[in-house]
Amino acid sequence: MPCHTTALARVIVLLFFLVGGLLGVAALNALLQHAQATLPVDDFGFLIKDSAAAWERQWGLSLTLVAVVWSGGLACLQWGHRWGRAVSSTVGHAEKKTAG
Repeated sequence: MPCHTTALARVIVLLFFLVGGLLGVAALNALLQHAQATLPVDDFGFLIKDSAAAWERQWGLSLTLVAVVWSGGLACLQWGHRWGRAVSSTVGHAEKKTAG
């Protein structure tokens, strides 16, 4: 029979992904609405080049930072326990060298 703590941790991780995904979709939708409202188009519906470049300079870094933080969070959830074990074994190995 699985441990209740493990089951609770799985539910928390699942809720994290669901809520985080919904927040991400909402943020991207808001950004899309903002872009549609603020980017000028010509008579044929094409973006005017200079305004699209200015919008990209304004929001490109923000979108990149969000993507980096999100992927870093996913990496920590996926491989965090391995990293913690590697760091603790490296520290333990260094302590043994200095002691011996």
